[in-house]
Amino acid sequence: FNQAGIVVVTIIVDKNGNVVSARAGAKGTTISDDNTRQIAVKAALKAKFNMVDSPSAVQGTITYYFKFK
Repeated sequence: FNQAGIVVVTIIVDKNGNVVSARAGAKGTTISDDNTRQIAVKAALKAKFNMVDSPSAVQGTITYYFKFK
């Protein structure tokens, strides 16, 4: 793994706080490597949020910063 940069993932969260959809590559993404983007998508799908006070799903983004160590 040798990627450094940003992956912005667009997510959809259901009313229970579960991420039900995730797509990498939103505005601000600087990494084009598909493997790195998939790592970000998998992480986003595991995220859990507070319950949403809305009868329908809510859209947002999560920004992941990848750095060399």
